[in-house]
Amino acid sequence: MRLRDCDVDPDKLTIEISVDNKSPQILLISEGKACIAKLPARGEAIVTTHDNKVKRVKWDEGDQF
Repeated sequence: MRLRDCDVDPDKLTIEISVDNKSPQILLISEGKACIAKLPARGEAIVTTHDNKVKRVKWDEGDQF
């Protein structure tokens, strides 16, 4: 699975992540949980929400011929 859980500090409700990675990433926060994933080099990530909650992430990748 592409999404990786991030540790949330329960006292401060903060997340500590490194931004020195050269590839683009997406950070999703919903219902007190946080996940991070690398974005595809070519393609799209579609985030679906329902009732103000993240329900799913759909990945669509492709290469031009």
